[in-house]
Amino acid sequence: MKAKEAYEKLPDTRSDLVDELKSKIEAGKYNVASKDVAEKIIHRAVVDKTV
Repeated sequence: MKAKEAYEKLPDTRSDLVDELKSKIEAGKYNVASKDVAEKIIHRAVVDKTV
C-alpha cells in the first residue's frame, strides 16, 4: 500500500520535464524519430489491451 500512497502523491504534471521539453521545442532542438513514435503507439496499444 505504501507504493500506492506514494504514487497518489505524485503531481499530475512533471513541471520540470515540461519546462525542459518546452525549451528544446522553442530552440528547435527537440527531434523525435518516427520509428520511436510508432513503437510507443504499438506498445501503448498492447498494454491497454492487457490491462
